[in-house]
Amino acid sequence: MKRINKIFFALLIGFVGIIFANAQEEYKLDWKSDQLSIETIRHMLPISDGILVGGYDDDFHVMMIKLDKNGKEVKTLTLDYEGVVNGIYEYNGKYYFIATNDDEMWNVYVYEIDKDLNIERSKATNFYEEGSVEISNIVGDKVYVTTIGIGGFSGFGVSDDDDYYDSYYIDLDDFSTGKGTNNDFSKFSKSQQTLIWAFKNYNMNMPTAAYVGHGITMIGGNIDPSGNNKGFVDILKTDSLDSVNTAWYGELPDGFDNWEDFASKRELTKYSWYNRIVDIDDYIVAGGENYAFLDIYDHSGKYVDKIDIVNYLYGASNLEMSSQLLDMTTTVDSLYVAYQYCDIEDNCSVNCKVGVAKIKVKYNIETKVSGGEGIIKVVNNASYGDEITFEVVPENGYVLDVIKVTDASGKVVTFKNNKFTMPSADVTIEAVFVKSVDKIIEDTVKNPETRVGTAVMGLLVLSILALVITSKYGKKLRWLK
Repeated sequence: MKRINKIFFALLIGFVGIIFANAQEEYKLDWKSDQLSIETIRHMLPISDGILVGGYDDDFHVMMIKLDKNGKEVKTLTLDYEGVVNGIYEYNGKYYFIATNDDEMWNVYVYEIDKDLNIERSKATNFYEEGSVEISNIVGDKVYVTTIGIGGFSGFGVSDDDDYYDSYYIDLDDFSTGKGTNNDFSKFSKSQQTLIWAFKNYNMNMPTAAYVGHGITMIGGNIDPSGNNKGFVDILKTDSLDSVNTAWYGELPDGFDNWEDFASKRELTKYSWYNRIVDIDDYIVAGGENYAFLDIYDHSGKYVDKIDIVNYLYGASNLEMSSQLLDMTTTVDSLYVAYQYCDIEDNCSVNCKVGVAKIKVKYNIETKVSGGEGIIKVVNNASYGDEITFEVVPENGYVLDVIKVTDASGKVVTFKNNKFTMPSADVTIEAVFVKSVDKIIEDTVKNPETRVGTAVMGLLVLSILALVITSKYGKKLRWLK
């Protein structure tokens, strides 16, 4: 009965844990840096010793900053013309950023820099970008930049060939420039291809983000090209493009009855839409303009949770603060979020600041005991790269035989002195126990059936031994006699 009660209690605890578990619990804030010298952020690139961040300063001059591994601003680079950083890349161990120059009618420049933001090479491309979205991708030794006209700015057809988009490349080895893809985007990422396709074919005036993976396609955007409407996301099956789910963008914050009140309270001229969608761990994370949340979807496209950025980072409510996503990027273990925030009561449309937060993804640690009795003491989950220490405690009468540590795919995780480094996967620690010699003797003494069996076994062994000795040495023994 006691055993049944224990099992029932364990199942109950597990069931309750499932009920109250949610996706955002797997996201752990590592650091946030929100006193930055940059005015706004457009793109980020994680590097070995920190992260590069690009945008413009408060005079609208092109600006790059570098944050170290702890989020501290350690380097700055400001150019002497008005414009904005529209892409940051890494190629063959070197770093590049692309900027548009407003002083030269949005001429696009490319810069090669070292990790300390020193410019090593630069070149004006003589290509121009205005009223458009830039989609960039490194193919071989070239970075291809595609500009897509947006209705409500200059209308479609801002490029020189009067098409929806124009493309050009910058050779990162010799900085030569030329006409680009000739409408062949097959080497671009699937998300980039989807966004380009959406601009040309999709029934949406202003698509702004795309994601393709796990058999689904997500397109985020705004049905009003002026931006004066709330955004939405359309989720489709990738193979057939049949709609799986269409939803207005996320959910309203607490305290608001409609999107109009939400926009008015924040002194916004626009509603909200996704401008970044990324895949990390078991989830798809989306966020965007004039929106205070990171929306979390599972790999089937189902909306499962949200991270309230204001509450998550500042412990405040959406009635007190405003926040919107500027950019997101990922590494194997972390989600980097660039955002804008302000106090709603302090002229929210003007007095805004920017920040960058690093969010680490946690992974589960399971334990398994077999062959005997004992326990394994260890934390329930951890982030990639954490040092994990565990303790194995046998019950009285048992000793540890072997320890096995494996990840979710069955790959062996190396450990030493009961410590290992957390991989980017769930981990199982298994301890195999066996009875100690004292326990075997104790069981034999206490259990009559065991004593009889042991005695019989002993007599049988002695009989066999005597038979062997007699058959082999019998004659010799008789001679000696």
